[in-house]
Amino acid sequence: MEINLDWGWPLGEGKLVWAVISVDEEDHEDSNVTIWRADSEEHLYDQVKKEMVGDDEEYQDEFEDAWGYKILPKRIGEVV
Repeated sequence: MEINLDWGWPLGEGKLVWAVISVDEEDHEDSNVTIWRADSEEHLYDQVKKEMVGDDEEYQDEFEDAWGYKILPKRIGEVV
């Protein structure tokens, strides 16, 4: 897959390219896929959590519970 990095996508920083699938069980039309860059799944997790939760402690546990269940990371390539 070739991605034009000049468009400001994918989000994040790193040498690997990831698809992050967010599943909304209540309204499937709100489910989406975003493309991210990260060096590892842990690095991806940290970046996505910062983007989705920020400093809002109320959603920290909800995000952690959703990772791997409703928020699904999939490595799809690397930056060359």
